[in-house]
Amino acid sequence: MINKSNFLNLGKTLFAGFRKDASFFSRAVVVALLIAVLALVASTSYIYTNQEFLIFKFPPKDFSADLKINSLETELFKFKSGENEVFGWHFIRPNTTNTLIYFYGVGDNAAKSIKKLNWMSSFLNCSIICCDYPGYGKSTGKTSEKHMDLFIKDFGKYLSTSKKNGNQNIFLWGYSLGGALALKYNQKNQVEFTLLESTFSSISKIAQEQFPLVLPFIPFNVINRNPFDNVEAIKKIKNPILIIHSGKDSKINIQHAIKLKAASDRVVELFRTHHEHSIQFPAELPEYKKVIHKYLSHWFL
Repeated sequence: MINKSNFLNLGKTLFAGFRKDASFFSRAVVVALLIAVLALVASTSYIYTNQEFLIFKFPPKDFSADLKINSLETELFKFKSGENEVFGWHFIRPNTTNTLIYFYGVGDNAAKSIKKLNWMSSFLNCSIICCDYPGYGKSTGKTSEKHMDLFIKDFGKYLSTSKKNGNQNIFLWGYSLGGALALKYNQKNQVEFTLLESTFSSISKIAQEQFPLVLPFIPFNVINRNPFDNVEAIKKIKNPILIIHSGKDSKINIQHAIKLKAASDRVVELFRTHHEHSIQFPAELPEYKKVIHKYLSHWFL
């Protein structure tokens, strides 16, 4: 434990190391301690200052007002989220009461997800809604959990007031970071079913894996502005959840999915695939489709 006595002892050690009669070994120890302290201060400052960049990297700016899914009617919409303007797409399939809201991963946006959205709509025979998050595509705003929370709140409000979710069964599909947003949306809105794909358990766990030599020595929980604590979030979900995760995912390892499953009795299954994190369509596509069909056929198929 760090307390006043510890600091005093450290100060005495450093002072003793610079006395004229100090041994070479004492001086070397002091220099090593100073380097270690400076490295930890620099690491703490870097992580605190750049944590949004470390999470979101460079949000894609691709934007097309003419995104299409097969021959479905497409509506480009926008709404205010605080001071920001958010753009989204509603791909409308006639004669269905099912709408899937897709939340993509950190390196994607609606335009980059169009191939997967096309596949989802065809496979599930449903309408699709997808938005560019704040800071993504043409949507304005910053990328942080604070701004994502506001986006989710205003997104749900917009769908409700615009009647886009009226008389519709709403389903959520969250990929990677999108899984965190799907859980946030689920807590505040009526949802039938949630699918989490390649989703992490928390940013703290990700940070531990990326900075294993540094994190034990810095007050990360104090400086972390973006916890994205999905373990706590999933405990609040009342509807069924399917988790899909790859045992070969080198970015978000399978232990994250195992922690999420253990945290909630609403998880109906953890289905394991065998591909890298960024692969949107796994090689075992028939099995992938089969497990989705198993839990969603009641509504969709």
